[in-house]
Amino acid sequence: LSHLERLCLHRSDADTTAVLKTTCPALAHERRAYTLVQDHPICAAELIAAGDCSQLHDTWLLLSDVPGLPFEDVTAVEAAQALADLGHMHRAFLGRSDLLTHLPRRDLPWLAEHADETVADLLQLVSSGDLELDEASIQAYRQRLLTSAARRRDDPLTLMHGDFDPGNLVRLASGRFAALDWGLSHLNTPLVDLAHMAERFSPAQQHDLAERFLCITGLSGYSPEEALTTGLVWHRAFFVRWHTRAAAKGWIAIETVKHSIEDRVEYIARGG
Repeated sequence: LSHLERLCLHRSDADTTAVLKTTCPALAHERRAYTLVQDHPICAAELIAAGDCSQLHDTWLLLSDVPGLPFEDVTAVEAAQALADLGHMHRAFLGRSDLLTHLPRRDLPWLAEHADETVADLLQLVSSGDLELDEASIQAYRQRLLTSAARRRDDPLTLMHGDFDPGNLVRLASGRFAALDWGLSHLNTPLVDLAHMAERFSPAQQHDLAERFLCITGLSGYSPEEALTTGLVWHRAFFVRWHTRAAAKGWIAIETVKHSIEDRVEYIARGG
């Protein structure tokens, strides 16, 4: 999907390093995401230059290198800091369709609208022996998407990171955490990024993280538990769509996402 290479840039005043990232057309919108988020504290890298896909090369981005301090895992306190910075970014773009026109929608209504495409990809992967799912589970997954989309709240969409977890965080020299890799950015409810980060913590810690996040983003009408449950279903549905489509198209090896797809389809099919 993408390839990273560090480059040494020679300048008259000082040498520096940068990261050259090439990416597939499906993730070409990452360039636009960086132009929007790079001035927010949650964004670790700065976009230096970028180029579109052509007959000679893939889409590419030149990003500032971000040397991170080592860390073993993210604590609940550190996650709260990262989620707070992310929440402020989410709030800045809530409902700003004028700024977000070049980013793809992947919210639950969109996923439900394209559920038949996802089902076709799933059945293709089952038929080829790459996935172990029965058709009843796949159809139950599709029905859950349609039902959940019909019952959704009309929250405004915003710019999402899309894969906001410790693997995509870097500890800066200041000690704060910021996010790398905005390739899966899209338009969705802020609850998606919240739930994906929070799910690794205890129920009490999840409650505290969600309560603070809801206050920062200004989303009203959700209890912390409802926000986490809703966000988790939407996030897992997004990743079923993304991983299934990427595997069916041959963009990624099915072995790297097989269990993720199966587990998430079964989770949603059972009612979450």
